[in-house]
Amino acid sequence: MALVQQKIGKLQSFIAKNPALRGVPFAIVAGKSITPVQALSMLKSGRNTQAVINQLALIGVDPPEDWALAVAYYQDMLAKPGPHPKIYAIPRATGQVVGESMTIQEAIKHIEAGDAIGQQLVESYRGLKVEMAKRMR
Repeated sequence: MALVQQKIGKLQSFIAKNPALRGVPFAIVAGKSITPVQALSMLKSGRNTQAVINQLALIGVDPPEDWALAVAYYQDMLAKPGPHPKIYAIPRATGQVVGESMTIQEAIKHIEAGDAIGQQLVESYRGLKVEMAKRMR
């Protein structure tokens, strides 16, 4: 349920930031093309939720592997010897540290729960992936 709520939030944000794209078909679900507004409606009503989530992943909107990779990143950090760093959730929109610090274990729990803090941690991890991609070119 947390995953569906998260996707609803992402679509609402997308539609608010990109009103000109709200009616543009982007995927096919149950044999019919759907727009972001229709996808949002489907998620809110519980119709074809997994199919909509799969289509969002295919076009690169919050791919589920990023969540698993973020957990693996923190688990790898946890497995290393020595003192472990404190983790902060930093929303990309503001770039400001918000809230209290957390342990690596707490960060993993937030990501696995799919809550708002987990989402911010995954967004931060995606930023790391983008930086890695730039340096690999």
